[in-house]
Amino acid sequence: MKKSIFLLLTILFAALGVGAQEWNDSIRITYKLHGQTRRFNTVFRRLAGGGAEMSWEIERNLKMWRGTYTMTPHAVKEGTAMSFIMPEDGKHVTLPDNETFAILSQKAYNILRDSGRMEWGGATFRLDSIANERLYATDTIEGARITVLDNQGFPLVTSMQDNPLEINWTATLISRATHQRIKSRRR
Repeated sequence: MKKSIFLLLTILFAALGVGAQEWNDSIRITYKLHGQTRRFNTVFRRLAGGGAEMSWEIERNLKMWRGTYTMTPHAVKEGTAMSFIMPEDGKHVTLPDNETFAILSQKAYNILRDSGRMEWGGATFRLDSIANERLYATDTIEGARITVLDNQGFPLVTSMQDNPLEINWTATLISRATHQRIKSRRR
């Protein structure tokens, strides 16, 4: 009976997609850039003091590549830009105090949600709508579109489309079984 309930909940959360996303869940981020597609398995976790870390891995040339991006407490709380640093195997990068990776800062999220506009990385984003537990916003000059999880504690950018840098992505929740396999490989 417990297995049936667990299976049912797993299917439910998978059907809900990123809407059920929280810290420490595994997320697959699929990047499309310059005609290439790359699928990264990631885990975001909170750090003591309010910072955050995104661990990532990708299979390349029959080898598993791994690394991390660390966001400072100041960046998670008040960051003003997103980093687009390309991942390198074995690199553990601490981002500057104003940059996050794949999440909005809490301040940027609050400004976008409350006022309908935010400055982010030199661009002005206008809130188009709030639906399905997500914020939908568009860059008023270059037309980039972002979708952000409507969660002040974890404002994951679940997609970016029409990015002028040609780095577009979508983020989806990985099944719990895959999450457990990823965790066991890291040990």
